[in-house]
Order: sequence, then C-alpha cells, then structure tokens
Amino acid sequence: MNKRFQGLLAGILVGILLTSGVAFAKEATETLKVVYNNIKIIIDGKEYHPTDVNGKTVEPFIYQGTTYLPVRAVANAFDKDVAWDAQTCTVLLGKKNYDWLDQMGYADYETTGAKNTFSALPAGSEMTDGIKYDRGIYFYLENYYGREGTRENNDGSLENFQSVSYLLNGKYESFVGTLATLYDYYSQSGRAQIKFYGDGKLLYSSPIISEGTKSTPFDVSVSGIKLLEISVEYVNPDKGSSGVIRPVIADARFSK
Repeated sequence: MNKRFQGLLAGILVGILLTSGVAFAKEATETLKVVYNNIKIIIDGKEYHPTDVNGKTVEPFIYQGTTYLPVRAVANAFDKDVAWDAQTCTVLLGKKNYDWLDQMGYADYETTGAKNTFSALPAGSEMTDGIKYDRGIYFYLENYYGREGTRENNDGSLENFQSVSYLLNGKYESFVGTLATLYDYYSQSGRAQIKFYGDGKLLYSSPIISEGTKSTPFDVSVSGIKLLEISVEYVNPDKGSSGVIRPVIADARFSK
C-alpha cells in the first residue's frame, strides 16, 4: 500500500523537472507544502533507489503538481558528475567545459604605476548600473597629477595601463563575460578601455568605460590562442588633472 502524507520543507528546493513548466529563478527562503507518495524511479525497466552522498535514501516529492527528484542521485544513476558551486548557486552536471577567469593563475603582469592594482571581484559586488555580480576581476587605475598611475615616456607622452596575461595553450574556444564599472562611494572621473590580445594580435577592443557605463556582454573567439593578454588602459591621462576608474570583467570564463 502506498503511503501518503504532507510535510513542510523549509529552504530552496533543487530538483529535476519531470513535467513541462515555466523555468524560474528566485532568491528567497520560504516554507513549502510538498507531497510524498512513495514515488518510484524506473530506469531501463529496473527500479532505482536514490541516495544522498552519505548513502541515505532520498525520496522524491511532488510540489504543485510537479515531481522533483534529487539531482545527485539521478546524476549518479546516469553516471554523470555532479557538483555544487556555492558562489554562483549553480548545479553542475556532467564534465565542466569551462574555467573561470578569476580562478586561473596569470602568467605575467605589468603596470605603469604603484597605485594601479587588480584583484578578484568579491561576491555580490554592485556595478554603477545597479547590477550585481559574484565573480570576475576588477582593475583600479589612478591618474593623480600625472604621478601615481601615469608614466611619462622619454618622448614626453603619457600612459597609464595594466596588462595581465594568461596561458591558454590552445585549450579553449571562446572567452565570455561582461564589462562593467565597480560602484564606489566616491566619484570616478576617469575613463578606460579594455583590449584583448591573442598571441600578440588584437582580438577585441571595448567601448570607453566610465562611471556611467552599463554592463556590456562580450563573446570573443580564442580558438587556438596560446597566450591571452588583457590590457586595461586609462584614456588620455593628464598631468594637470586627477581621476580614478574601476573597470570590471565580470562572470568571465573560458569555454572549451
């Protein structure tokens, strides 16, 4: 005899949708009423008993007419790798075919001034257009009366940039992400431009990035590229003025 009872489940439910429906995304914690009905899983004619990572039985349930199955148990049944990325709240099934930029070590770094820095983007960072991102890298370029970040060359010209290089060794097909500007309590009067070079050849040149820049996605082919250089240049540095800009490369990843 089937047992049937209703229970309360607090938290966010992660499952596999078995019936057609609307995909949704929600950031919340709420109490849900679900139904357990001794649901069986049959794979290729054989009953499969789902368990969690510790071997404990995990029972499927029904919520608002939709049946949910435990992701890890079903992935194991089909011999698929499964992982949970807590930083981005993402379930990963199968082999990962990409690498995050902020998790890769860089091969070389150069800048024109000691005040210029770059680092990983903290989770939940807000951009000047109000959008928040959980990962990526951001740069800080400062032009302070032509000194702290700006360099004067022998011919009298001025330059202010950061350049960071990554060894790709031809493993990837595309470089995908979003360009933005990190929000700051203080005004950012500077402007910057980001350029990607593959094995010395210009692959992509961004629009001018300033405090009011809206998040702009990019998708650049890096097929066959061995060395990728990311150059962030302060636009028109000037000895007679000061300025700061914090350009961001958010959600950046290399896809295989």
